[in-house]
Amino acid sequence: MKLENIKAIRICKILQLVLYFIGMYYLAIKKLKLAVFFLL
Repeated sequence: MKLENIKAIRICKILQLVLYFIGMYYLAIKKLKLAVFFLL
């Protein structure tokens, strides 16, 4: 394994985590909007 490959893998993992958190955040907002919609 070259150092460049290790860096690339690390960046990919970080990007995957960021995308995962954005997805979770988006779903949470959707659920909150639905909850508010039903409560009103």
